[in-house]
Amino acid sequence: MLKRIASGRVLSRAKQSSAKYGLGDTLVSPVSREPEPARDVLAQLVGLVADHVEEAGDTAVVERGVAALAERGNGADLQRTAYARSGGLEGVLADLAARTLGP
Repeated sequence: MLKRIASGRVLSRAKQSSAKYGLGDTLVSPVSREPEPARDVLAQLVGLVADHVEEAGDTAVVERGVAALAERGNGADLQRTAYARSGGLEGVLADLAARTLGP
């Protein structure tokens, strides 16, 4: 059973922050139970599950996925980039369609 790492209020705020600010902001650390830089928390999470991932033979998959997240950011990061590039929601939707459906 997973141990509760923070109150529902703290986790809800962290979820909203992650959705709005992406990996450039903070997340609640499962180790310290305090807000820490999102990229550090991501590394902590990988460390916490590393033995299970290795046992499943998925270490390379997880490493590639984490590297991709670190490079491109999460959905919030991608949407903000698309908005900045296009200047509107139409551009965000076009970017989403292109990444989801292909060219």
